Parts: sequence; structure tokens; C-alpha cells
Amino acid sequence: MKQYKSTKCYLSIDCRTTLNPTLFVGRVIYKIRQNVPVTEQTFFVLDKSVLEVSKENKNIFWEDVFKNNAIKTVETNLKGTVGIEDLKAGIYYICGVRRTHFETRVWNVRIDLKPGENCLVLDDNNGAEI
Repeated sequence: MKQYKSTKCYLSIDCRTTLNPTLFVGRVIYKIRQNVPVTEQTFFVLDKSVLEVSKENKNIFWEDVFKNNAIKTVETNLKGTVGIEDLKAGIYYICGVRRTHFETRVWNVRIDLKPGENCLVLDDNNGAEI
């Protein structure tokens, strides 16, 4: 009997960012670097890069590009993680915008999903500060 490999893909995303708050103690200023999970953040799964889609749809806000072209929409939990099931193997882009008092960060990260479990870390290294 032949065994067939599953063609279903599962994507696990872990999203973290580094905060640099300022702590004042007396007259001394400390910069504290904290690696924190990005919680309750919406991410969009697209089959094209946001840059490619935005060329086709000029004068549209990033969030509208995400929403209008998303294959799936997911939200991270309180640990900054989320799992996405039932994707076919192929190339996808994981996109999202995170706004804080300190910065706005955009992710448009390409991932080539293979059958089985796939992992992606979204952090300061693959997100752009705008």
C-alpha cells in the first residue's frame, strides 16, 4: 500500500517586539529593553505581497489592502502566538500593522509553506518601522 504525505499545512506564528521605555530614577535616565509578546494583534494571510497589491490599487490605506486581499485573518493570543490551519502548500505573505505610542511597525513577511508544520517568528528584524 502506498503512503501519501498530507498536503495540509499548519503555520505557527510567534510575534514579539522590543520596547525601549525610559525609566527616570532621580536624575538618572535608564533605557530598558524589553522583549514583549505582541498580543491581540490582527494579521492577514495574503497570496501576494502588499507592495504588489498596492501597485494595483493606488491610494488605498495599508489596512484596506490587507482586509480586501486576505485569504485568512487571525489574531494573536495573550502570549503573542497564533496558529493557522488548512492552508495549501505555497507562497504566502503574513501582513500586519502594529501601532504604539512609540512607533508604528509593519510586517509583510514572505513564507513558503510546506506540507506539515511550519513556524514563523515576527519581530523587529523582519518588521519595518514607519
